[in-house]
Amino acid sequence: MSSLLSTDSQGAPLGQRKQYKIVEINDAGNAPSGSRRAQSPTRRISNEVKTSQYTWWTFVTVFLYLTFQKTANLYFLLVGIFQIIPSVSPTDGVPLQFSPLAIVIVIDAIFAGYEDYKRHMANDLAISAKTRVFNRQLREFEEVDWRELKVGDFVVANHEILPADIMILAVIPAEGSRSGGNMGLCYVETKNLDGETNLKLREAPQPTRNMFTNEDEAGYIIQGHVESELPNGDSTSTRARCTWRRTRTGAATRESPSH
Repeated sequence: MSSLLSTDSQGAPLGQRKQYKIVEINDAGNAPSGSRRAQSPTRRISNEVKTSQYTWWTFVTVFLYLTFQKTANLYFLLVGIFQIIPSVSPTDGVPLQFSPLAIVIVIDAIFAGYEDYKRHMANDLAISAKTRVFNRQLREFEEVDWRELKVGDFVVANHEILPADIMILAVIPAEGSRSGGNMGLCYVETKNLDGETNLKLREAPQPTRNMFTNEDEAGYIIQGHVESELPNGDSTSTRARCTWRRTRTGAATRESPSH
């Protein structure tokens, strides 16, 4: 999963420091709410989706601010203000312009509120979708909402929608499948991102593709961190450096970083 924790690289001259993100792979704190995951002091950005503009407590102020960013609305507001000033008012101080302006604003507010309500409903539907996450304490995959995903979680699902940006560590073929899982190859459909319905080939890194023989091993056989470049407009590739610690029956081995 892509990192949601950012930091500056150290040792570079001022003005030349490159920013990167650090992801703790299979963090021991990754657990359901109320466990160490929720108590971790590290700040992590939520996996929740937000496309709405307003909340119920900010609707009036934000809507009015956006409304009077429009030149026409601001013009009629100023006309109404000048109508209040007797010395320059052609209406004897009666702000006649405010009545039609108020009607237009109220109608716009109703439509804006309704459209934003539908965005809230769509967001809730998206983040309430189910996915599987490996629980290190239980040593098994469990079903959780998309909103509960944390950076560094192991998410393993075939023929399902990916709940977030992910990094492919290994591909375990289904029983009887002809696809070469030990080659680390899989196919991904990206039509939700770019509208293309053709399957795209993706490959797991060489150092990790043969680490798992089945998905039950995925949650405890590897730990470590990934240093990844910051988000950008390139949706076809990314640059990252992976450092991991592989464990079997209590023995730990430090692997060299891979790119």
